[in-house]
Amino acid sequence: MRINDIYIDIKRPESIKNITKNANSASLQGAIAVISDCRLKKKIDANILTKRALAVFNIENRLYYTPNELYFFVEGNLIKYNRD
Repeated sequence: MRINDIYIDIKRPESIKNITKNANSASLQGAIAVISDCRLKKKIDANILTKRALAVFNIENRLYYTPNELYFFVEGNLIKYNRD
Protein backbone atom coordinates (compact mmCIF):
# COMPACT_ATOMS: atom_id res chain seq x y z
CA MET A 1 0.00 0.00 0.00
CA ARG A 2 1.29 3.48 -0.80
CA ILE A 3 0.35 6.60 1.15
CA ASN A 4 1.91 9.93 0.08
CA ASP A 5 4.76 8.14 -1.72
CA ILE A 6 5.55 6.06 1.38
CA TYR A 7 5.07 2.33 1.10
CA ILE A 8 3.64 0.41 4.03
CA ASP A 9 3.15 -3.31 4.36
CA ILE A 10 0.55 -4.64 6.77
CA LYS A 11 1.69 -7.87 8.37
CA ARG A 12 -0.54 -10.20 10.39
CA PRO A 13 1.64 -12.73 12.21
CA GLU A 14 0.02 -15.60 14.10
CA SER A 15 2.74 -15.65 16.75
CA ILE A 16 4.53 -12.87 18.64
CA LYS A 17 7.89 -14.50 17.88
CA ASN A 18 7.27 -13.88 14.15
CA ILE A 19 6.95 -10.10 14.43
CA THR A 20 10.62 -9.37 13.66
CA LYS A 21 10.59 -11.74 10.69
CA ASN A 22 7.44 -10.08 9.33
CA ALA A 23 8.90 -6.59 9.80
CA ASN A 24 12.07 -7.65 7.98
CA SER A 25 9.95 -8.98 5.13
CA ALA A 26 8.23 -5.60 4.77
CA SER A 27 11.60 -3.82 4.75
CA LEU A 28 12.90 -6.17 2.07
CA GLN A 29 10.02 -4.94 -0.10
CA GLY A 30 11.00 -1.31 0.57
CA ALA A 31 8.13 -0.66 2.97
CA ILE A 32 7.53 0.35 6.57
CA ALA A 33 5.97 -2.48 8.57
CA VAL A 34 2.57 -2.21 10.21
CA ILE A 35 2.11 -5.22 12.48
CA SER A 36 -1.53 -6.09 13.17
CA ASP A 37 -2.73 -8.12 16.13
CA CYS A 38 -5.76 -9.52 14.29
CA ARG A 39 -4.30 -13.03 13.88
CA LEU A 40 -2.17 -13.22 17.02
CA LYS A 41 -3.08 -16.14 19.24
CA LYS A 42 -1.91 -14.31 22.36
CA LYS A 43 -3.07 -10.90 23.54
CA ILE A 44 -0.35 -8.28 23.11
CA ASP A 45 0.31 -5.56 25.69
CA ALA A 46 2.50 -2.44 25.85
CA ASN A 47 5.40 -4.38 27.39
CA ILE A 48 5.42 -6.92 24.57
CA LEU A 49 5.11 -4.15 21.95
CA THR A 50 8.15 -2.37 23.35
CA LYS A 51 10.20 -5.58 23.47
CA ARG A 52 9.28 -6.46 19.89
CA ALA A 53 10.05 -2.93 18.65
CA LEU A 54 13.46 -3.08 20.36
CA ALA A 55 14.12 -6.45 18.71
CA VAL A 56 13.25 -5.04 15.27
CA PHE A 57 15.43 -1.96 15.81
CA ASN A 58 18.28 -3.94 17.42
CA ILE A 59 21.72 -3.23 15.93
CA GLU A 60 22.03 -6.88 14.88
CA ASN A 61 18.80 -6.55 12.87
CA ARG A 62 19.68 -3.19 11.28
CA LEU A 63 20.73 -4.82 8.01
CA TYR A 64 17.32 -6.46 7.70
CA TYR A 65 14.94 -3.72 8.90
CA THR A 66 16.11 -0.39 7.49
CA PRO A 67 13.17 2.04 8.05
CA ASN A 68 13.30 4.29 11.09
CA GLU A 69 9.62 3.72 11.88
CA LEU A 70 7.59 0.69 12.91
CA TYR A 71 3.86 0.60 13.54
CA PHE A 72 1.61 -1.75 15.46
CA PHE A 73 -2.14 -1.85 14.87
CA VAL A 74 -3.50 -3.20 18.15
CA GLU A 75 -7.17 -3.32 19.13
CA GLY A 76 -7.97 -0.64 16.56
CA ASN A 77 -5.18 1.74 17.62
CA LEU A 78 -2.14 2.64 15.52
CA ILE A 79 1.00 2.81 17.66
CA LYS A 80 4.23 4.23 16.27
CA TYR A 81 7.78 3.37 17.34
CA ASN A 82 10.88 5.18 16.11
CA ARG A 83 14.38 3.76 15.84
CA ASP A 84 15.94 6.55 17.90
